Amino acid sequence: MGRIRATSPTSVVDVTAPTNILASAAGSGIEAAGSLTLLAGNGDIGSVSRPIATTVGGTLLSATAGGNVFLAETDELVYGQVYAGGTASIAAA
Repeated sequence: MGRIRATSPTSVVDVTAPTNILASAAGSGIEAAGSLTLLAGNGDIGSVSRPIATTVGGTLLSATAGGNVFLAETDELVYGQVYAGGTASIAAA
């Protein structure tokens, strides 16, 4: 995944993958002025060495992965649900 950016405060960014949602390089991430939903079927969202960088202006509605969830929020984070079959780690500023 490269960089995803949605600037409308009413937008809902929905990122879904059957396996993994991984950052492809430094500087990759998701900027959602509205809300965000992440679903990685039987895989991982981010990794220990490269968590998915997020900037969510609204709410992280859900982050669901059959494996692990690793997120790094650049600001405060309001979230609804986080589910991981393994480890769930969210770092927020």
